[in-house]
Amino acid sequence: MAFVSWRAHKRPPPVRYNWGGETKQRYPCRCKCGRRITLAKAPDEYVRSPRCKRCKQRGTMRIDRHRMKREWHVRPCNCYGYSFPHHKGRGYCDHNPKLTAEDLRLRHESGRYS
Repeated sequence: MAFVSWRAHKRPPPVRYNWGGETKQRYPCRCKCGRRITLAKAPDEYVRSPRCKRCKQRGTMRIDRHRMKREWHVRPCNCYGYSFPHHKGRGYCDHNPKLTAEDLRLRHESGRYS
């Protein structure tokens, strides 16, 4: 039996994120009818393939590579803008390029978010 690389299977590595010390993985998938769903395992790893809730078919799920690339849970930000893990650069995140010093000052003076 010849050695087969993991790349030969054409399956991307799962999206992993770490919140609270527990590493979780998930596979964003898409059915042929267009419905999106997130699965705990790759669709081909299930003994009985998952059923689509819209078209009621089995074996139509595939990994959505576009969603796999843009999943923000891979790189959550833990700055002091929010008290929870959040997307980097959104809203009152410290890494938001649109956030000015005046916005931060007003936010701090109000005491609502600090």
